Amino acid sequence: MRSLPPRDYELLPLLDSPAGYICVIRDIDSDRYRIDRTAHPAAFISAIMDDDTRRFGIEIVSILETEDLRASETELHERHHARLSAEWHALDDYQLLELRQSILQIDAHRSWYLARRQAQEPRFDDTGDHAGDDIGAETRYGKLMTSKRALERQGRQPHPPRSRSYGATSPAPEIPRASRPAQPEGLGQYLLERFLTLFMNHPFKVIYGLALLLVLALVLSMIYRYHVTQNVAWR
Repeated sequence: MRSLPPRDYELLPLLDSPAGYICVIRDIDSDRYRIDRTAHPAAFISAIMDDDTRRFGIEIVSILETEDLRASETELHERHHARLSAEWHALDDYQLLELRQSILQIDAHRSWYLARRQAQEPRFDDTGDHAGDDIGAETRYGKLMTSKRALERQGRQPHPPRSRSYGATSPAPEIPRASRPAQPEGLGQYLLERFLTLFMNHPFKVIYGLALLLVLALVLSMIYRYHVTQNVAWR
């Protein structure tokens, strides 16, 4: 898989199956992530931006081009137990760390922020005759792409969402304080909540780690007793 700059998403061409793109998107309103496939990033992201319930915009975190989407999805599941879907997921600190270390390469390029589309801007619609389109139901976004072709046949060009990039010193859009979870009081409570979150999401890893700590403690205890015995015998 080849990582591409998110800011160039409008320039990426439509790919024919089995090739395609894997996109990692963050919804700024809810701070949730979506990892999904598409044949054409511009149309895919425009469809996401058409959601009128979104108060702020989105962050395009990563775009990867692959010659075989099915094989890449299988590799993603085998190595990271992750699947491509249209669902939005809230990730805890441990899952975000796994995401950064995954084959999705989210740190390969700077993210690209898209502001919420204004209501007066035209959108993709489903007008025109779709006969002869070779995408159809073969891809998840076939209907969206046939709409784009219909607009082009009418001599109209779809307008992509307006975008802006935040520089190194410019912060990402602020999430309303009311939507942020309350911070735990005290270090002990914070560590307890982190441990419970990790245990709920990855119970086997937690049990495995505790077992390793127990074995290590037993080994250290045996070494300590051996040294004590040797010192007593020497005296």
